[in-house]
Amino acid sequence: MPMRRCFYFTFVVATGLMLLVPVKARALDKSSVAQYQAHLAKLQTLVASCEAKAAACDVNAVGADEEVELRGLGVGANVDSFEAHYEWLRKALTEAGKAGDTKRTEAIGRGEGTAG
Repeated sequence: MPMRRCFYFTFVVATGLMLLVPVKARALDKSSVAQYQAHLAKLQTLVASCEAKAAACDVNAVGADEEVELRGLGVGANVDSFEAHYEWLRKALTEAGKAGDTKRTEAIGRGEGTAG
């Protein structure tokens, strides 16, 4: 019986410790600078389409968040990648899709330049 209690205690403690360890929700897609620039061009087109027509405000068209790899910066560089998150744009598109024609540009504009 004491062995079972010891196992149970160890299991509870280990499970509790795992909850305290921060874990990324999901791995980011890896992108080159060229892929990132192409993605941004698609997002600009998406925003322009959304401003013109509510049905075009498709949050699924935003794509995944990404980690952009910066190659060739040299040994002295302090970073070799950066993360690009688009939740702010998804929220702006959702709001714009619900807005009337006169408010759509204003709704999507509230998301521009916002990092989230």
